[in-house]
Amino acid sequence: MVYSGSVLGLPEAGFGLPLAAGAVGGTAGAACAARLAGRFPPHLVLTFSALLCGLPAVAIAVSGTTAVTAVVLALSSGGFALWNVVALSTRQREAPRELPGRVTGAHRVVLFGSGTAGALTGGLLADSFGLTAPFHLAGVLVVLAAAGVAVVFHRSRRPRP
Repeated sequence: MVYSGSVLGLPEAGFGLPLAAGAVGGTAGAACAARLAGRFPPHLVLTFSALLCGLPAVAIAVSGTTAVTAVVLALSSGGFALWNVVALSTRQREAPRELPGRVTGAHRVVLFGSGTAGALTGGLLADSFGLTAPFHLAGVLVVLAAAGVAVVFHRSRRPRP
């Protein structure tokens, strides 16, 4: 609400517009997930979806317009939905049969712990450096994470001598 009112200049009633754009993008990303996962290896889809999540954050940080924000929120939400579908199915397929509960539990600890740390850090950054600072940092971190995904999957898929 603070960003949409202070940066985008939307009235309180307009707060839902960027959220609706994100919902449309998320639905589209989820709808395309099976098709993309069937055509491309998981590491490519996950790398692409991570980039799709992070690069829009930078566009939000530098544009400050409602139209750009709505479009990139749709793209970002599509990337998150795509990531969730492909990462979950890959995790279920690759986890040893006797460990799916532990793998899922570890995933949730990392996910919820990093979400909490990210929310706290984003709030501190916004308070100290302005409302767009968290978007700048998020964009950089998610692009680095996408590079990490590509490297990890590339190394794990190499043929062993």
